[in-house]
Amino acid sequence: MKLRKIMNRESGQTVIIAVVALVIVIVIAGLVIDFGMVHLKSSELQNAADAAAYAGGYLLPIKTIDTTAITELNDKVTEYITKNGYSAADISTVELGDVISGRYTSLRVVVDDYVSYTFGQTIGLDGKEVSKEAKIRIETVTRCTDMVPLGTSADAYLAAAAANEAQNIIIKYGSSDGTIGFFGAIDLDGVKGGGAADFESWLTYGYNGYINVGDVLPVESGNMSGATIDGFTSRYESCTHFPDDGGCTAEHYVLDCPRVVILILYEMEGTKAVKVTGFVPFILEGINGTGEIIASHIDVSVYDFDSVAVDEDTIEFGFFTPVMVD
Repeated sequence: MKLRKIMNRESGQTVIIAVVALVIVIVIAGLVIDFGMVHLKSSELQNAADAAAYAGGYLLPIKTIDTTAITELNDKVTEYITKNGYSAADISTVELGDVISGRYTSLRVVVDDYVSYTFGQTIGLDGKEVSKEAKIRIETVTRCTDMVPLGTSADAYLAAAAANEAQNIIIKYGSSDGTIGFFGAIDLDGVKGGGAADFESWLTYGYNGYINVGDVLPVESGNMSGATIDGFTSRYESCTHFPDDGGCTAEHYVLDCPRVVILILYEMEGTKAVKVTGFVPFILEGINGTGEIIASHIDVSVYDFDSVAVDEDTIEFGFFTPVMVD
């Protein structure tokens, strides 16, 4: 009888221990699920913050006094937060910074959300606040492709930009303008031969090789007015945007429009070559009968190009890539 009582008592204790162990296992499993939800939410929030920061980063740089552009950037951030399943209420911070020459060159976005625990509440844990941030900084592009075979002196361009005169300027001289036989055409592949044929092809379609800051390239002699007019006309008339307004202009344009071109900024190396010092985006505006091309400067940001930090000179170039920073 005593043995039976002892066994019954031990059996009851075993059941109690088993029940307690089962509860502990269930709670732990529940917490794992809750913590997994926090991890999933963190990943979703980070993706939303990254997307919004990149979208806003493409609008940089912005003048610190340009309230309209700042509003547009905030709207763009909100748009991409919404596209990623959140709302404006989830955005806790949109911070512009790193001012260079009166322009913001970085953007920080912080997004918050709250995860309510399901199983954690059984042990007094209600949930967890989740916050993620992303910061974008623009940098100046140092390596480029799809170039047209035209350029402009870096000193002349910076002087025009400083005077707010980088609109409707000559980027390819006509028959009465060139200096020492150089009318603005550059031999992008550095291979002798090709001349007007290569120039027209590159002006029409772009050069598919890469040009780097620091490269030294030969210049093309002669006006090549026929090749210039034909190449320009083919590229210019390929624009299909804003048909009621005559296509893309500096006031309204689509980034991948054929009229948007990247020019080489250079300094002369003697009289037969130029040294690449940077790149600058323009939009083609017109041409006259002597092969003189008119264009206007625009700001352009492109994804995933080689780049360096922006400074007071290169901020004027207007050709940037957004880079994610810590």
